[in-house]
Amino acid sequence: VPSYLPSYTTFLVKSSDSRLLIGTKGETLNALTYLVRKILSKKNGHEDVRIIIDVNNYQEKNIKNLKDKATILGDRVKSYGISVEMEPMSPYERMIIHSVFENNPHVKTESRGEGVNRRVVLKFVKTEETF
Repeated sequence: VPSYLPSYTTFLVKSSDSRLLIGTKGETLNALTYLVRKILSKKNGHEDVRIIIDVNNYQEKNIKNLKDKATILGDRVKSYGISVEMEPMSPYERMIIHSVFENNPHVKTESRGEGVNRRVVLKFVKTEETF
């Protein structure tokens, strides 16, 4: 079973009609994953159930696109010494963006906003080697 994030267990579902399971922009798939996490959390007696449900590698492709976009924006942040605010994302997507930069000395990430408008801001970090 592939794992896109090391601390998550991934369940890969193959379907000939993946549209029903994925939904528009992955909303149905995110809701399904949320429900399964809640059920497992209640059954196991703790909140932190780390699973990903993927249908026909939709999540894998989405994660790769998010990481690629974050890397490009991070390069701009470093090159121009600016901050960049990304579009609103789900908590899961924000976590992926934060993980891309966790060991990057030139880019710091923080989440801003509330609810569905919460987004990641990539901030430039001035270091001795940048100047």
